[in-house]
Amino acid sequence: MPDKYTIKLSNFEGPMDLLLYLIKKHEVEIYNIPISFILEKYLEHLSLMQELNISTEGEFTEMAATLMQIKLRSLLPNLIVNEDGIEDPRTELVNNLLAYKKMKETAKVLTNLEEENKRYFYPSINKQLTNTMKKGAVSYNIEDEQGNVYDLITSIQQHILKQPQEVEEEITLEQYKIEDKMVELMKLLEHNQKVLFSSIIEKCNRLEIITFFLAILELLKQKKISIFQRKQFSEIYIKKTKLG
Repeated sequence: MPDKYTIKLSNFEGPMDLLLYLIKKHEVEIYNIPISFILEKYLEHLSLMQELNISTEGEFTEMAATLMQIKLRSLLPNLIVNEDGIEDPRTELVNNLLAYKKMKETAKVLTNLEEENKRYFYPSINKQLTNTMKKGAVSYNIEDEQGNVYDLITSIQQHILKQPQEVEEEITLEQYKIEDKMVELMKLLEHNQKVLFSSIIEKCNRLEIITFFLAILELLKQKKISIFQRKQFSEIYIKKTKLG
């Protein structure tokens, strides 16, 4: 895995998505964010993202600085919320998160409406759908949710933490290439409709896990695979797309 290979998450998720993910995952009240706790979890994810060669410059670093500033301000006297309306240093962050969350939800609704319109106005795309529509009924498969990249990172983190800190000397970066893992994944999906991500990396060492992760991101970018979950925060599955 070459050191120059760097992933930018702009096509997947950003720092606001990471914050909302952490808030929901740890069941934190968005109006009363425990800054110290969220900052700790945020920095943990940033540390792992850096190890995975994911660029954390720009917005990710700026968000970390914002969280640190809020934490410092919250430690100052007379800067806590009370009945007198003293300013809470978290207010701006909360408002930005709520606005971003609303925007994401609206975008999702619009995307779903677009897909629904395609089902009605372009029935020739799918013969089975056409036959169903002739019967006066359309069914949608809502069993699976689109996978979250941060759940992928969390899964990797859990596997890495199980491993000893020391890495055997004979393991070198040259042993694992992203291109090889991409081919390996695609071959695996030729014989399986879907594959559990954890089953792929359960017997891998640290460097191999990272290489698999980079291979998955590259295949996602090329739209050859998709990731999904049965429900949010559950295990990640990988499946081959029609384009793949």
